[in-house]
Amino acid sequence: MNQFFYISYEGDINIPSQLLDGKMGILEGRNGSDDGVYKVRSGKEKAEDFGRVFSWNGNTILEKWKGDPCNRLNGTDGIIYQPFITEDTVLQAFVPDICRSLTFKFDKETQQNGIYCLRFRVDKETLHGIDKNPDNWCFCHSENMTHCNVNGIISVASCFEGAPLFMSNPHFYGGDPILQENVIGLKPDFEKHVGYFDLHPMSGASLQVRQRMQFNIELTPWIAMPTFADASYAMVPVLWVEEGGDLDSFTRTMLKLLDIGIKIWKIGKWFWMFFLIIVAVGGIIILKQRKKSQVELLGPRPEDDDISEREEKDGPPPDYIPYD
Repeated sequence: MNQFFYISYEGDINIPSQLLDGKMGILEGRNGSDDGVYKVRSGKEKAEDFGRVFSWNGNTILEKWKGDPCNRLNGTDGIIYQPFITEDTVLQAFVPDICRSLTFKFDKETQQNGIYCLRFRVDKETLHGIDKNPDNWCFCHSENMTHCNVNGIISVASCFEGAPLFMSNPHFYGGDPILQENVIGLKPDFEKHVGYFDLHPMSGASLQVRQRMQFNIELTPWIAMPTFADASYAMVPVLWVEEGGDLDSFTRTMLKLLDIGIKIWKIGKWFWMFFLIIVAVGGIIILKQRKKSQVELLGPRPEDDDISEREEKDGPPPDYIPYD
């Protein structure tokens, strides 16, 4: 197998102080802890800015990666999202566990507890190598960029003090076939191994979230350790984790009421439009009838016609005095 990212190591091994007791933990110190202090935008001026991370632990930009594009805090904290989401909306979220932001795109329409929602998944390009996604250049931990052309896996070494850790979908789903070489027992499954979150399109509320990621270590020959001196190159899965959450019943009820209100409005607005048209047409007809009545009143009076007829028959009245 070709080497993934790094050249073979030679020389002494410097063991980190955290491992001197013979114990290690990839997520050590993160169990039951918070993600840090976020400062987010309110969305007062632009609705799409609602919940966007402005700073994290007092920093408006990270100092983990090679360039500013990769160090930016893009998107929200992954819990709240902007309202008025459509199938064309592209979402981003900052994931502190891997010290970077991920991009999400629409997958399909679905329902959660009878509530219509849109399902989003991690954009495939996020996990692509540099040859397919040049924007990932600053995430490459190696000085040799050709070592970062494998699709389906990204280095997170900068987030773990330089440890050769890599993140992928569980069982390397969607990755290059080379990732599965020398690893036994992998059975990639889209429904089981690709994370997602379901959003209420009107409010942006998350109804269900399933975040799935696999941590891997690159196995390379290490001359300083006889056991690994002749080791085959492999990307060895260490563990994969799933973090999830579902919206509470009270908030789900509120969203259902919101949806019902929107449906009533959509139906009701046509009723009111029809009602206003009827009123307008009726008003026009009434105005025309009144105008016609006024014109008839201004014409000759019937009693005048009777007087003229009597004068022709009986002659002028006795007190009639003609003028010369």
